[in-house]
Amino acid sequence: MEKFVSKYYSGMKYPQSLFAEKIIKKLPPHVKEIIDAPCGDGQTTCELAQHFPNARLIGADINKKNILSALETYKRRNIEFQEVDIHVLVDKMEKFESFCLINSLFLLPSPKKLLRKISDKLGEKGKLILIIPNPQSINFKRYQKIEPEVNNFILEREDYNNFFKKVNLHIISCEGIVRVPFYGRWDTKLLYPIRDRYLFWLENRSQSENYGYYLLVLSSTSFIS
Repeated sequence: MEKFVSKYYSGMKYPQSLFAEKIIKKLPPHVKEIIDAPCGDGQTTCELAQHFPNARLIGADINKKNILSALETYKRRNIEFQEVDIHVLVDKMEKFESFCLINSLFLLPSPKKLLRKISDKLGEKGKLILIIPNPQSINFKRYQKIEPEVNNFILEREDYNNFFKKVNLHIISCEGIVRVPFYGRWDTKLLYPIRDRYLFWLENRSQSENYGYYLLVLSSTSFIS
């Protein structure tokens, strides 16, 4: 347990910190700007900022409470938090080097329109990092029971190629991530003070291929010869 605690310090959250760990591996080491929208409470934004201290991070979310919490909790010189709708953010920016859209596409209005707009502003080397839930996962099915009215956009793995082609995006890579279901668990309620450490411990031990999410790296088809 001592080794586990040293590896997964108390500031890490599950699965936000795992998202950040996976995204970091997909970004170039000298990336100059990263957009994280919607950014939620700013946890993943902050971890990206820590790993890329010379990059400019923009964390944007329409929820005022989230942004106020992020501004209070994650104070770093290279992070700018904005209270703004993601569609407005995309419209006002000229181009994107790296855009992270994490576990939010199914919550947003007009997802196809949004992805087309992002594609139009990705430069030749620009990348969209997209994390979306696996509808067949235990985690997603548990979430549906808790929030049955929330899921207004569901995308199955076998439909990825056709869907992203229609919104002018090309899949560079796709991998399953997050092995441990975390919605509706009785054990994390009992272990609430160490919830995140416990889930990371389970993640580290798990061999499951019932991934909760897929992480995709996409580019604009406009720059593919």
